Amino acid sequence: MRIPLGELLVVNGANDSLISTRDSIDIAIGAPNAQLVLYADDHCAMGHAVQWSELSVRFLRDHLVSFDAAEPVMR
Repeated sequence: MRIPLGELLVVNGANDSLISTRDSIDIAIGAPNAQLVLYADDHCAMGHAVQWSELSVRFLRDHLVSFDAAEPVMR
């Protein structure tokens, strides 16, 4: 199934016990412009908070905000 979205960041643990890793993989496969990041331990947000937050900020900056414009705009 293809998901009609723009850019999509999917972050999860490789063996996540809260959110199915398989679901994250399926979402990333179904979204045409998805970036999938799987962290090697159980729950990604707990052990990788710094990396996850930096990645999220970069992703949002790169895909949602235009710095050429006077105001942020959605692409």
